[in-house]
Amino acid sequence: MSRPKPREEAHRMVSQLRAAALAALDATEEDLAGVVRLDRQIEDAVATRDSAIVDAATARDRLVSKALTGYGAAVVKAVAGSSTGAGAGGNGERGSDRVAALTAALDSAHARFREAVVAAVQSAESAVAAARLGQGAALGRVRDRGGMPGRELAEMVGMSPAEISALIRGAERAQAAGGGQGSSAAISS
Repeated sequence: MSRPKPREEAHRMVSQLRAAALAALDATEEDLAGVVRLDRQIEDAVATRDSAIVDAATARDRLVSKALTGYGAAVVKAVAGSSTGAGAGGNGERGSDRVAALTAALDSAHARFREAVVAAVQSAESAVAAARLGQGAALGRVRDRGGMPGRELAEMVGMSPAEISALIRGAERAQAAGGGQGSSAAISS
């Protein structure tokens, strides 16, 4: 009766090893799916940024067009008034007022455009940095679990081994610096 015990123990150990390997495989699959999801988030952040910049440019163009149209109409009105003799004597001052108003409108349009672009870029950079840190953490877990050569992992996620290493290092630095709330500087090196 002593023989079945070692066999039962061996079966139990094999079952435990199999269960651990399957759990590691499931965790790796989940991490790799997370890398792909985060890649899509990066693409979405970049597309959102680009769309916001296009919208800001369109709004700026509308404001510039409106300012130029208003200025042109005021000049036409002033020229028509001066040719009929109306408004003589104050045209120089009104002209400078019109130029000042045009300049203010153009400056305002430029400032709004700049603010919108800066906000869009900052938002995208923040989203991309967070996603890259998440990718680095997931790839680090896959690496730590082992069982997948670096080249195979690189091919699977569509990155070079150097990119994967940089993402992992960035995530590790961010984790060491404060629990994963790192900056884009942590992933750029």
